[in-house]
Amino acid sequence: AVLAGGHVNVIGTLLGVTTIAIITQALVLFEIDPFIVQIFLGLLILWAVGINRLRDLRLTLFSKPA
Repeated sequence: AVLAGGHVNVIGTLLGVTTIAIITQALVLFEIDPFIVQIFLGLLILWAVGINRLRDLRLTLFSKPA
């Protein structure tokens, strides 16, 4: 969002970092292969970006005057 001229939500960033750290530690604790952990985190980040883009698209489409 920042590169596209958006704004930064510090609380959201901290929540995201904490979530990724907890998930990473849980997967390591369950002795999941580190390669699989990296794939999972990459997919999680792609999912989060996709959800954000869909939200932005929906807001753009429904906020334009008819």
